[in-house]
Amino acid sequence: MIFLSLFLVLGLYSFVSVGSLLGMLVNITRYDELQKRTVFNSLAFSMFFLLVIYLAQLILSFFGPVYQKAALIISAGGFQQGGLISISPLHIDSFFFACLVVSIVYTINRYRYGLIDNQYLIKRIIFPLVVILAIIVFPGLIFWFLKVIIPTILFWLVK
Repeated sequence: MIFLSLFLVLGLYSFVSVGSLLGMLVNITRYDELQKRTVFNSLAFSMFFLLVIYLAQLILSFFGPVYQKAALIISAGGFQQGGLISISPLHIDSFFFACLVVSIVYTINRYRYGLIDNQYLIKRIIFPLVVILAIIVFPGLIFWFLKVIIPTILFWLVK
């Protein structure tokens, strides 16, 4: 359940990263040399990472139906695969995954080059993701507690 919630949070962050990517590309003419270097390094590393992921998917697709399903977690197709980002079947559209990778790498590079500080990273990125994750996970934990833990405790008390 936590894995699925984390997948949903990353999916939501990928929607935000599309806007971030567009803003980054529109404003690139206003950036100084360090900011441009950060953008280009982020795009280059993201391209390398995506090529490795897609190569792994290609190799997995040769090994049979079980591995082919694993290779379809990140694929194009949108609503034909069950949604742009869905849990059943586990799927994220390749465009949103690419935007997610670029956004994460860009954030890491901005932090590494000193363009953002710890407070910005915590307030603007990590804290909202943790809050969204808590909102998604907390009701499930309460339901699990009410359905599993309390009957187990009552069973042991009655015994």
